[in-house]
Amino acid sequence: MKGILSEMKPNPRSNRTPQLAFGLAILTLLAVGAISYRNMVVSSESGRWVRHTHDVLENAEDFLLAVQSVELSYRGFAFTGNDSFVESYRNSALSAHSDLAILRELTADNPAQQQRIPVLETLINRKTQLAETIIGLRRAKGLDTQPDAPQYVEGQRILDELQSVIREFKDEELRLLMVRRAETNRRLLQARLALILGAGIGNRSSVKLRALHTTVAL
Repeated sequence: MKGILSEMKPNPRSNRTPQLAFGLAILTLLAVGAISYRNMVVSSESGRWVRHTHDVLENAEDFLLAVQSVELSYRGFAFTGNDSFVESYRNSALSAHSDLAILRELTADNPAQQQRIPVLETLINRKTQLAETIIGLRRAKGLDTQPDAPQYVEGQRILDELQSVIREFKDEELRLLMVRRAETNRRLLQARLALILGAGIGNRSSVKLRALHTTVAL
């Protein structure tokens, strides 16, 4: 009778083993979920920076196109006297200032880019001042008196400086994008390695616990 009661008495180790296995499975799932969530966050952040870079590059190109349109428009008026060129010049100048304001906002967190904004602002102001001078001369003196060659040389020099700064602007954004992508890839690799390692540890631990449970049950 005593032997029978002893056999019927529950084994504490056999009761704990399934609980440990279940707890380890839950912990493994939580770890995998956390790592997967981190992967999503990192990927989302990477996508956000890519979109940001494209926005900066597009606005920088829009700014440069607007400046080039300013150049063509005031020159067109100087040679033809057609007021439609003056209207085009005004619209292009407004677009250039608007694009520059957007670039200032987009790069607010980048001190290096922010230092280029005042340079671009000074250059576009010089460009519009020169355009106003040439337009004024054309209106005052008519077709018989064209602007002096030095004025056009100055206009081209300003345009060249603007193009140089915009090129630096774009190069900086592309450099940052490469750095951010490299950092993103590094973090994703770390997360994936941790995921693989965690899953492997969880599987091995589960196998050992099941083996232990079988041994205890026997």
